[in-house]
Amino acid sequence: MSKIYFQGTFGAYSHIASLSIDPKAEISPCKTFDECFLKASNEEDAKIVIPESNRITGNIGIEYLIFKYRLNIYSEYFQKIEHNLLGIPGSKVSDIKEVYSHAQALSQCSEFIKKNNLNENVRADTAGSAKMISTNKNKKEAAIASTLSAETYGLEVIQKNIENDKGNLTRFLVMGKNILQPELGKKNILLHSFLNSKVNLLHFINH
Repeated sequence: MSKIYFQGTFGAYSHIASLSIDPKAEISPCKTFDECFLKASNEEDAKIVIPESNRITGNIGIEYLIFKYRLNIYSEYFQKIEHNLLGIPGSKVSDIKEVYSHAQALSQCSEFIKKNNLNENVRADTAGSAKMISTNKNKKEAAIASTLSAETYGLEVIQKNIENDKGNLTRFLVMGKNILQPELGKKNILLHSFLNSKVNLLHFINH
C-alpha cells in the first residue's frame, strides 16, 4: 500500500485531494509543511500532496521547501474549493454569531460573512476549525470547511457553497524522494525559479 502525507487535519482540502489522487493509499496528516517534506525525504516510498497555489489568493509560499528538500515532483492535481458553513446538528444560519476558519477561507467567503453579520475568528486551518466546533458544541459557533469535515466531525452543513467565487481551484503538487520514470504521453514538470523574484513557474513539456 502506498503512503501519502498531507498538511493539516483529517477533512482538510489537502485530505480530499489526497483521496482523489490515490483512494487506496494510507493517508496521514502532518502538523506542518516542513514535517511533510521531512517525512517524504526519509521514506523512499512515501508521497506528499502539497498545495502550491490558489486561483484567487495566488502563491501559497512552499517554494523554499521544494528547494530545501529537493524532492521530485511527480504530478499536479487541481482541487475545486467549495466552502460550507458547518455547525452542530440543529443549528441554523440565524443562530450563528461566531465563524471560525483559515484566513484564506474567511476571505473567500467574505460576502456571506458580511451579509449575515458574523464575527470572524482566524484559525490555523479549516478542518481544525470544524473539529473545534464539534468539541465546543456551541450553537452560536460555526466553521467554514469542507463537507468531508462535516462527515468527519459529526457536524451539520448549515449552508453549502458560501464562497464568493464558485470557480475557485487550488493546485496541488504530488512529490516524493524516488525518481519515477515518466510514461509515454504524460507530462514532466520542470520547476523554474527566478532567484530574485517570488514568482515560480511550472512548465509542462509533452513527450
